[in-house]
Amino acid sequence: MLHSGNRGRLLAEVARVLLAGGDFIFTDLMQADDCPEGVLQPILERLLLEDMASFARHPGVPQGGLFV
Repeated sequence: MLHSGNRGRLLAEVARVLLAGGDFIFTDLMQADDCPEGVLQPILERLLLEDMASFARHPGVPQGGLFV
């Protein structure tokens, strides 16, 4: 999840291949919704990321049967 540039697409693929009734368990580093701009920049650069998900921005894929 962390290094995916398109979390919605990743979750859609998980929904596509997951067996009915199956579980997808993952962790994902997330930033606080009220994190000041620029604070995480050194961490993003070290992890080679453009951004981190937050609870407000984390996509769900209800049409695929997955909810975040």
